[in-house]
Amino acid sequence: MKKITSLHLSDNHLRILGLVTSSTEQSVECCHAIDLPGEIFPPNLAEVENCIPAPSGHVIMTLGGEFFHIQRVPLEVASESDRKSQINWEASQVLIDPVEDYSIDFTPAGRVAFWTAIRKDVTHMYTEFFLDLGFDAITFVVEPIALYGLNKHVQTLKRQGAIWLGDKWGSFIGHSHNGLTTAETIDLSNPSHNEPKNLAQIRQWIQGDLGTERRRPAFDDILLYGEPSALVDLSANLTDSKVPHIIPFDWETHVPNIKPTTDDIVNPNSFALALGAAMIQAQ
Repeated sequence: MKKITSLHLSDNHLRILGLVTSSTEQSVECCHAIDLPGEIFPPNLAEVENCIPAPSGHVIMTLGGEFFHIQRVPLEVASESDRKSQINWEASQVLIDPVEDYSIDFTPAGRVAFWTAIRKDVTHMYTEFFLDLGFDAITFVVEPIALYGLNKHVQTLKRQGAIWLGDKWGSFIGHSHNGLTTAETIDLSNPSHNEPKNLAQIRQWIQGDLGTERRRPAFDDILLYGEPSALVDLSANLTDSKVPHIIPFDWETHVPNIKPTTDDIVNPNSFALALGAAMIQAQ
């Protein structure tokens, strides 16, 4: 039996989820939500400690859009070491600060890769924070990758999409049986075309309109995740015939093999990315 602690930090919220895995089943043993004050950096140690009994082992943490950069690039080389060199060079051409100030990682997907950059001052701060709690190590992922980690387990169509909407940041992924095809994050507090919540960009995501790099394929359907406050009006604003089938994420329907062991989970949709990251760690 393996226990995984997964956290999702974004939009002044910290979601904590515990996943227990064995050779035959998986179950969620705890879900806790901590609302942070205006300062989003480490919450009160005692409050987090109360939500994680006997911390040990490995913790995985998903960071929101305010903490990372993600970009799609073609992969031009085959070996792992050469790929890392190429990704570091690509990142150095985009990031404002020296690439040495960032933790760089990438997710290969056929002939392309999605590289991510998280500032080292952020990773170092939270690494120290969770080592002090009693964990042995910590892994960081970003919201689109955690979204992919969950969505690839709950959909089986050839062209699959997923949207995560937080209070301030939104992410979109597209994937097929060959892997990840699209991954983007936008600031929802910066509307475009005078539309609330950057609705124009969300329409581009789901309709397959022109993106920054190439025309995306349309999707058979799109699974919708997010904070309840961010989801209230979205479906009503996306009801025209050009929009594919948008399906709200439902825990019991989409991940019926993962059973919460508690009945007091409020807004389980809010824990979707924590669950996705835990499933990545469980692999």
